[in-house]
Amino acid sequence: MAVAIVTDSTSDLDPQRAAAAGVTVVPLFVVFGDTSYKDTVELSRSEFYEKLASEQTLPITSQPTAQMFEEAFAPLVAAGDEILCITISSFLSGTINAATAGAQRFPDAKIHVYDSQSAAGASA
Repeated sequence: MAVAIVTDSTSDLDPQRAAAAGVTVVPLFVVFGDTSYKDTVELSRSEFYEKLASEQTLPITSQPTAQMFEEAFAPLVAAGDEILCITISSFLSGTINAATAGAQRFPDAKIHVYDSQSAAGASA
């Protein structure tokens, strides 16, 4: 049994570096106007900054869904891994609630959801 790490995209891990390290990253949503993007999946950091400079209104963010965490956990649970999931601070986002709800879909698995109490890379 291995310990798998799952985090959210506020960890600011480079997607290739995360993949190389075996870290699963669940994206938050970045919303510009009426368009929602999965952070670092559908909107790269450079694209984010380009939009930030060109859009009239500032973006907002939205937490991942419980299903997104469930989908991230499923292959790790199937592999028999114990999971440590580190999320953005519960003082800043409801992401921990989504992770906890996703973990509850696997009652026999060892999934530990941890509140980093930080943001923007401090949890990485």
